[in-house]
Amino acid sequence: MTLKEEIKMEENIQFSVRPYLPENKDAIIRLLNSPSTKPSIWEWQFDHRYFTSKISPIVAFDRWENVIGFNGMMPVKLYIKEQGLKEAAWSCDFFVSREFRGKGVGKEIKVALKKQSDITLALGTSPTAANVLNQSGWHSYNKVYMYTFQGNHFENQKKSEHVQELSSLPESHTIDQLWNTIKNDYTAIIERNHSYLQWRYEKFPIGKYNYLAYFEKGKLFSLCVYRKSDRNLFIVDYIGPKESQNDKTAFINTLLAKDGAIQCTCSCEIWDTLLLLNGFSKSKESANCFIYSTSNELAKIIKHGLFIMSGDCDGDILGASIHNSLIQDSYQTEISTQLISNLEEF
Repeated sequence: MTLKEEIKMEENIQFSVRPYLPENKDAIIRLLNSPSTKPSIWEWQFDHRYFTSKISPIVAFDRWENVIGFNGMMPVKLYIKEQGLKEAAWSCDFFVSREFRGKGVGKEIKVALKKQSDITLALGTSPTAANVLNQSGWHSYNKVYMYTFQGNHFENQKKSEHVQELSSLPESHTIDQLWNTIKNDYTAIIERNHSYLQWRYEKFPIGKYNYLAYFEKGKLFSLCVYRKSDRNLFIVDYIGPKESQNDKTAFINTLLAKDGAIQCTCSCEIWDTLLLLNGFSKSKESANCFIYSTSNELAKIIKHGLFIMSGDCDGDILGASIHNSLIQDSYQTEISTQLISNLEEF
């Protein structure tokens, strides 16, 4: 299918799919009916990447060039132990206008999406999207679970002398040295070097992330990234040895000493064991997660042991966006109420 080719599905139903261009942004945001903060993160998410990539989101248009469908693509670098670094992408923001659903638009978007990247990942897909992926050659990955702690916290719990709270990332050479030390512990993992972590967490335009650093003999051993949302805490990332337990336990205990519910989404058996030992509950079903590769053999390798945490994909981005939208909308409401009150007094 060429980029300009129109697909006729029913009488008088025609549409085309092609790569995203920046001038499509406003129409796509209106289609998605996204949180009010979406324009603030759009350029960060889709236009300004941390490395040069030709991977592009896909847009569907009707015969009058109205945007009727969209599928975002967030390029990343996936480290595969047996093969090194591979360019990949997270599929996100998949949406088709209601009046065009069931007419093949979503299917053609996914066909075009496959041509963008040799490896594509998707997490937290809706049941509708999951059905499309199951019918389109994607591999289901059922190892990602959500863990939640809503019990009593332990304010007097002794904190580990190895853990330090940081307001920003450690220096680039320190992070890169840690990444190069631990990457071969994993079968497949998104590259977590300083360039990626800086783009993902430090340059995220509307949210603030916090860091817990675990040191051994004065050297950075591992790093945990978490986010606060009102009284809730979200463990969103971990950079450290796969099999180590002392540092993960120390991170969990540090967060248990804080107030609020705690949530963690991950695919790691070690994290699973330690979270359950510390009173977390586990979701009954795994999250909808899918892997696509032009090579079935490569997809099987990735599926054997892909390490995922919520910070890897757009799920945490959406969560942070919604939280900040609520704050901004509440702030605007307070301002509007005050202005009305002042006018009435006048």
